[in-house]
Amino acid sequence: MTTDCESFFHSNTFYTEAANCFLWFERWGKILFACTMSGTRSMDLMPFSLNLSQEDEVATMILSNGVSYYMPYIFMQQETLFRKYFALDPRDGATPEDEEKWIEAFLYLVCKLVLLAELEQSNKPRRLQLKTPLHAARIPILRQLFPKATFV
Repeated sequence: MTTDCESFFHSNTFYTEAANCFLWFERWGKILFACTMSGTRSMDLMPFSLNLSQEDEVATMILSNGVSYYMPYIFMQQETLFRKYFALDPRDGATPEDEEKWIEAFLYLVCKLVLLAELEQSNKPRRLQLKTPLHAARIPILRQLFPKATFV
């Protein structure tokens, strides 16, 4: 993940976890939740804070009410029920409604992140950088949504 904040912007831990309200709740939310952060992740002692880059799929999962292959992190024993959300492919059992719901939530998140980036630095155009390995399975959908996107 790049640290070039002059050229790129991304979703961070706070925006991901507060996907529904980060535009208006950031100031107070970060104050309220800062005391709950230890500074490192307990599983591997890597740095962890509300401002660090985070996988946007968590926010999309929240905004879509669970249309995400990340749901098994919460419901591990029901993992097979969520496989259809991996690539949102009909061959895996995904319906057009599933895809539509995921796209709606994803685009809503992207629009909020773009708006936030504009409010922060309207005079410096920056590119949105998404950090979710799962997007590799959804390149056909992402290509339709963003034909000029670059995949790294």
